[in-house]
Amino acid sequence: EIVIEKHSYSGFFGTELDRLLRFRGIKTLVFTGVATNVCVESTLRDGYFLGYYIVLLEDCCDSSARKLHDATVDNVRAHFGDVRTAAEITNIWKNAPTAIAAQ
Repeated sequence: EIVIEKHSYSGFFGTELDRLLRFRGIKTLVFTGVATNVCVESTLRDGYFLGYYIVLLEDCCDSSARKLHDATVDNVRAHFGDVRTAAEITNIWKNAPTAIAAQ
């Protein structure tokens, strides 16, 4: 398991996260977390600016005040990506076709 130690609000700032994701061909990032309006938003914005497709699971993150959480959710929905629930994303993944192994 890879561990990325971050020293700022964004998981991308000053870390190898982008390089590690690109090396693995990852193009979509699904976000959960503790402070929707701080660390989650900072990291997802950086991910967006780096060209990743952003998905925020609105029921898998929260803030110290509901209005702060809701503001970030609205901002993501309007400008940075897709907002889903855990149930929606689980259903999408469950119904996704299985990847075919390279021959």
